[in-house]
Amino acid sequence: MRARLLLIVVAAVTFVQGNAEQALASFIAGGAGTSGARAAVLAPPTGLTVTGQSCTPTYSGATTIAYRDSSIATGAGTVTVSRPTNTVAGDLLVAAYTIRDDVAGEITAPTTGWTQVRLDIYASKNLQTGIWYHTAAAGDPASWTWTSSVTTVNAIGAIAAYSGASGVDTSSLGKQPATPSVLAPSVTASVAGARLVGVFTDNSNVTMSTPAGMTTRRQSTTTGSLVTLGVTDEALYTAGATGDRTAVLSNKADSIGQLVALTPAVAPTASTISYVADNEAFGTTSFTIASPAGIQVGDLMVIAYGKRKSAPSVTTPTGWTLLSRDVYNTTDYQQLLFWRVATAADTVGTTYTLASSTADKADAIVIAYRGVDQTNPIVTEGGQANAADDILTAPSLTPSRADTRLVGFFGSAVGGAVLTTAGGMTSREYVASGTGGADVDLEVEDQPWAPSGTATGTRAITLAAGGKGLAQMVALKAESYPLAALTWTASTSTYADGYRLGRSVGGTETTSALLTPRTLTSYTVGSTNHLTAGVVYDMALKTKAANWLSTAVTASFTAMTGC
Repeated sequence: MRARLLLIVVAAVTFVQGNAEQALASFIAGGAGTSGARAAVLAPPTGLTVTGQSCTPTYSGATTIAYRDSSIATGAGTVTVSRPTNTVAGDLLVAAYTIRDDVAGEITAPTTGWTQVRLDIYASKNLQTGIWYHTAAAGDPASWTWTSSVTTVNAIGAIAAYSGASGVDTSSLGKQPATPSVLAPSVTASVAGARLVGVFTDNSNVTMSTPAGMTTRRQSTTTGSLVTLGVTDEALYTAGATGDRTAVLSNKADSIGQLVALTPAVAPTASTISYVADNEAFGTTSFTIASPAGIQVGDLMVIAYGKRKSAPSVTTPTGWTLLSRDVYNTTDYQQLLFWRVATAADTVGTTYTLASSTADKADAIVIAYRGVDQTNPIVTEGGQANAADDILTAPSLTPSRADTRLVGFFGSAVGGAVLTTAGGMTSREYVASGTGGADVDLEVEDQPWAPSGTATGTRAITLAAGGKGLAQMVALKAESYPLAALTWTASTSTYADGYRLGRSVGGTETTSALLTPRTLTSYTVGSTNHLTAGVVYDMALKTKAANWLSTAVTASFTAMTGC
């Protein structure tokens, strides 16, 4: 019997062909008088190029819905309202009509293309108001008419045009008898990036203020049979309850307040800053406050500290930075803000000591946010004293960057619960050192704010009891870092399964990534394992097939500054 020996050899071979080093993926040879060889050579990618750099986050804004234009008209029952001048096909038109009348069935809206959102009648108050919407088309008429069977009373109609809206999400109604304000109740937007439209009407000719956070687009009043109509709007940043909106009147009147949330055609990019948690405490000369539960390394913490009396000195807590100090005159109240970026020591229920030079009462709230720039967390801030009444108003800010979070800190040296929160903001925490005239109240609220270079408007809360208060507003800066875009020509080795991208600084590889599939020809560096501004990075890209790698194609860049 003849013995046969079978020898199998598996080897990894590297060789040079021309000027390019290539890796031999596998080599198998068979004996017994026969031989065979299969060599697979991995071709490297070519043309690795840094095509550009940018900063993250690339935030698309508060909403994709934008105000375009509006028009308004008055009449005796019947009102003809012009199409807003700058309207283009596809815009969503929102119409409001109000009449000094409270009889049902007397109003006829345009029958072609308009959908009624709501028509509300204030019985026995001679007032009714309706809202409709229509998607603008190329063949639209130059105007639309709302008619009433009653021609002896006055009416007002308005149309506002919005781009980027697909329809109406939800709406609300509020009625107030003979009061000096018009309240439109909160609605709950089902998606982020909506636009909130407010319609405020009354059966008088009083002037009407713009609700906090909103912009007045149109307002008109009549003579004779009196009626007033105001149309306002604002961008919504997140889904959820909007809070009430209130227009203040120059005199008492019966009124109707309505809110409508428009649905965006395209959802915006979400804000990168998120609320984490908060904690509160109160005391006198010295007391402690604990770090919020659930915070992580890199979270921003802000302490708001309100102290009765302006004269006492307040010690900055160890490891914290004083942001601002505002006082209500020279004797009554002071409010300070401190900030700190959380370390590992802060994540285990650490307490911080708040100390002052007198035994006057004090409150404190510590609040934490994630996604805030860890080096320069504050874009801008401001504070102001408020008169000895029940309204505390924080000043308007104009952030120089997109994607900020507004945080309002409202404090008073006269104890009184919060009756109404600031328009557009979410209440996060309230603390009072007790009850009575010698106590301190502190309220913290916040709101995402997308635009850059746009004034925020003031924010105001109402207290049950007022006096001797301060309100501060801070715009937090979103974490931002450089991104570099890479492109290349794919490897011609069709059996390859992807690429290995290495990143080096000063000759030492600091991180790598496996990229798939082989047909991939671009990648953004810095989305994970963030880049540091001003550092030179050397990139090496190799074709990959299982555990085999080709030679590298390389490119270098200096990470941009200014993010």
